[in-house]
Amino acid sequence: RYACTVGRQMLRRDGEQKGQRIVRYVSNEYVRGGEHDGQLLENVSPVLYAKVGCEYSKTTNLAPREFVSFVGARMVIPQNSTDEVFKLNGWVNGCEGEVDDIVLDPREPADTKDDKGKFVGVYRELVYPPVYVVFKPFQHVPVPEIVDPKDATTKVAAGTFILVPKTFDFEVKVGMTKG
Repeated sequence: RYACTVGRQMLRRDGEQKGQRIVRYVSNEYVRGGEHDGQLLENVSPVLYAKVGCEYSKTTNLAPREFVSFVGARMVIPQNSTDEVFKLNGWVNGCEGEVDDIVLDPREPADTKDDKGKFVGVYRELVYPPVYVVFKPFQHVPVPEIVDPKDATTKVAAGTFILVPKTFDFEVKVGMTKG
């Protein structure tokens, strides 16, 4: 936990030094099925919520609950991909680079500013997870520019690639007690 706190503080400092607005999204886990269907897991079982995921863990393969970043932030790919293109180009666990763009969900409300035009709060708190993050490795990447065939104004620059948020479902079985 200490390392993550220090990491957030450094990210915040770097964002402020680079004049970039930091975005933050904290995921919500919902219960599906049963008597608590649609309710927040945190409200149904705080103990299980604490075990589901808080910080990234390679040993338990949990996704982080919180996404904090900004355009220009340095980052490292934390997990290997099974895609051969990634492996051949050395885009594996430990590949360093920076965030080239963060594409927000179109439903995301506008960022809030005070009456002097300054952003409110340390972070831009997102309601929806980012659609994707454009990552630019520090090593040369032989990837051409990508243009959306439905909208030519939507482009991903040459030498970058897209990282999408990780989502997953899991099933929890609760044991029956003898009564």
